[in-house]
Amino acid sequence: MKKHFLFLSLAALAFSACTIEDPKPEPGKVMVEPVITRALSLNFNEGNKIGLDVIMADGSKYATNAGLTYSGSAFSGDLKWYAEGGEACTLNAYFPYQEAGFPSVFSVAADQSNGTESSDLMFATKSGVYPNSNPELMVFRHQLVQIVISLDNSAGAEVEGVTLRGLIPTANVSLEGGAVVDASASAQDIKAEEVVANQKFCAVVVPQSFAELGLVLDVKDAASIITSIDESELRPGYSYNVSVSVSADKVTTTIGGEIVHAGAREAMGL
Repeated sequence: MKKHFLFLSLAALAFSACTIEDPKPEPGKVMVEPVITRALSLNFNEGNKIGLDVIMADGSKYATNAGLTYSGSAFSGDLKWYAEGGEACTLNAYFPYQEAGFPSVFSVAADQSNGTESSDLMFATKSGVYPNSNPELMVFRHQLVQIVISLDNSAGAEVEGVTLRGLIPTANVSLEGGAVVDASASAQDIKAEEVVANQKFCAVVVPQSFAELGLVLDVKDAASIITSIDESELRPGYSYNVSVSVSADKVTTTIGGEIVHAGAREAMGL
């Protein structure tokens, strides 16, 4: 009887020794689910990449410029959460990703005919974040300006391209202050993207005031049409519609209409 009791006791002790130290689960990947300012739906494309900083409560950086790639619903990469799950952090993200990290100076592309994506600077920040297994929702805000050129072409001219003249393409940027035009930089021609053939063109530019904005309409098998817009101010994060009416005897250009945040591309038919 005693031997039987001793055997059970040793077995129980052995079982306890095997279960005292449970392995801790490995921290999961950091994932970011983006929301675009006032957009009707997500407008990041698969393969887009953001840079992400993870800043701890004491100001130290757990991660700097970690590259996360969009897979259709969220951004993710090799970055994993820190093991101390009870400590909150702040997430700072920007788009488009740069190897050098968060930009202090940013310039839009001079040729945007193949798309404005690489020029569309956006920031997102969120504090009080704890490690978790779900994608962290972050609101991305456009820092630059969208200009949409809409053509009313009663003259029948086939416009193959639109170029903007008289705008500075460079901004000094910070997470706190956004994008501020670099007044020391020179103005540069910016070629717009054709969104709807012979009807609608789009460009992303730096927020700024201008005395005159020139527009050059490249017409197939004919001389270019040159027009301009008088003094105006382009505010960050907004989209402006430029209406150009081309008739047989004159060209009329206006800027205005309803101003909406640049995130609402789908609402504008872009």
